[in-house]
Amino acid sequence: MPRTVAILVMLAMFWPQVIRSDVVDDLGSKLLCQCGNCAYLLGNCGMYGCSSRKVMTQKIDLALAEGKNEEAILDDFVNQYSLKVLATPPAEGFNLLVWILPFFGGSLGLILAGCVVFSLKKKAALAHVKSAESSDPAILQKVEKELQDFSR
Repeated sequence: MPRTVAILVMLAMFWPQVIRSDVVDDLGSKLLCQCGNCAYLLGNCGMYGCSSRKVMTQKIDLALAEGKNEEAILDDFVNQYSLKVLATPPAEGFNLLVWILPFFGGSLGLILAGCVVFSLKKKAALAHVKSAESSDPAILQKVEKELQDFSR
């Protein structure tokens, strides 16, 4: 019984930190490091002694201590650094093209590839027909004569 109580007390002490670190990790995957030397997510910035990462994570910790939610924290970062701080642009306005163009381009590419394949198949079929038509009539007569002789 005393072990259970001790475990519960320890869990109660560290649970807010666990939740806070999860939120910091989640926000670190939604924000880009602003040090100017890398293009990494804030949570993955591997630059040794990155001052920007340290400042940004401290701002996140401070905002969480103030009771702000993730959306409010993201809005604060966008207000300070502009939309370039976000790892994924919002799907609105001009940024909507970033979400639409890959699907449109992929569909267009598939359609063009299908047209090319269809065209090549059609040309191959026409070439086969033309080659049969352009055969020498004397050779065709010989072949027909041999086939008749063979079938007898």
